[in-house]
Amino acid sequence: MDFYLNLSINSKEKNELIINDYFHWFRREDNVNLTMFFSEDIPIEAYEQKVRMLCTGKDFPRYSIIKEKVKFSELKGFYSKPVLLNEIINYNRDDIFRIYKLINPTVRECDFENQPISIQYDIFYDRHLSADVRGYSPQTTAQIKDMINFISPVKILDAGCGCGANYYYLKDSLKEKTFYHGVDFSRYNIIKAIDYFSEDNVSFSFGDIRSLEFDDGSFDFSFTESVLPYVSDPIRAVKELYRVSEKGFYAAFYSVEQKIKGCRFNKETLCYELDTGASWKFYKNTPNTFYLPRFSDVIRVLEDMKDKISIRINQKDQFFDKIGITTKSIFMYPKDWYEANSNTYKRWNNKPLM
Repeated sequence: MDFYLNLSINSKEKNELIINDYFHWFRREDNVNLTMFFSEDIPIEAYEQKVRMLCTGKDFPRYSIIKEKVKFSELKGFYSKPVLLNEIINYNRDDIFRIYKLINPTVRECDFENQPISIQYDIFYDRHLSADVRGYSPQTTAQIKDMINFISPVKILDAGCGCGANYYYLKDSLKEKTFYHGVDFSRYNIIKAIDYFSEDNVSFSFGDIRSLEFDDGSFDFSFTESVLPYVSDPIRAVKELYRVSEKGFYAAFYSVEQKIKGCRFNKETLCYELDTGASWKFYKNTPNTFYLPRFSDVIRVLEDMKDKISIRINQKDQFFDKIGITTKSIFMYPKDWYEANSNTYKRWNNKPLM
């Protein structure tokens, strides 16, 4: 998809917003290009400098800047383009990806980065599905809600927030001035969360929970729900949750003790990479690669986090039993909440994938 931007039309602030959005939402592997041009005299060097800053050390998408002023008689060659950003709409933040999603809904055949698969993680589609395939319910976040009530966090991080389904079920439990931020690696889901739920104290951003762009202790409490088994380096993600969470976090994943024959073991992430080839709702092949770290490696890492978290291990949910793999589910809870509730709490989640 080719985007065009006439730098002479908008204010410098609006142009920079569009340019920032382009380099934020897209990557080199995306089939996109941004062509910038001008039809009136402007300080083009400032835009060239802006782009150079955005391209430093990143997997940046393709772009070009036409350095000679386009004559009025030549403008028709640009104004006949399908996506002339500053002319077809009154551009608002993130609109470039909304346009991309509308015109080019499927990016890859087997990935969270396509719109048909993202539908099955959409709270609004999910509400209308039959019970046997529904993915979300108030019970999914029951423990998280209890932790929020106990901790009374001022700042909450939803790591792997998807389209905002967790927030949908938790919002009535949040105090008026609680700041809630969600991060997700799927562009298709995060743009939905932004559009559905963004408010003064509620925000969402495109990001990677293995490398969170927040300072240490930025949040009082963080959590993931049905996320870590899909993360290629769950141990690294847990370290990040520990780093940014002042009062602990909630997360869960499967781990294994035995070697899994025929399954690739990644020495860098200490995970077996299990492709189940599962058939889900919209595609024959969906992004169902599960990442199963070795139990002993996980426990060794979690030992250094006991100032903030407590762990619970069980084998009640044998998700991979049909293919002969036995797992241990590891649950991580905020330390203070767990010590106060471990003997009396009745609504334990025994499934890292609810």
